[in-house]
Amino acid sequence: MVRGLRTGYLPRRSRIELGRRCPLHSLTPAVTPTLPITAFEAGAEVPKGSGLRRWTGWTPFTYPFNLTQQPAATVPVGTDGDGLPIGLHLVAARHRDDLVLRAAHALYEAGVPVSPTPAGS
Repeated sequence: MVRGLRTGYLPRRSRIELGRRCPLHSLTPAVTPTLPITAFEAGAEVPKGSGLRRWTGWTPFTYPFNLTQQPAATVPVGTDGDGLPIGLHLVAARHRDDLVLRAAHALYEAGVPVSPTPAGS
């Protein structure tokens, strides 16, 4: 997890430099889980009893790429034992949105399982 990074505290040039130095300048998007946990109670910043203090504790795979302005997409790939969705996070170098979109489309075309419609919908 990237600690201490907050958009308001990093000048634009620093955010660009972080993105430029990131090892994602290949022709293959990086793949991570979207989140290290599944959904928790709506309206809470962190899961109860988790020991986490801020939302950054449960979003280590997503917000750093927002700070570095790198394209990313989440593709649903299934559900956990409780039926909660699990996502795959695809990330590429700055200005390589095409790589992320092609990879996400390829997963869709390959028939990666999509989360079922939640009960009551």
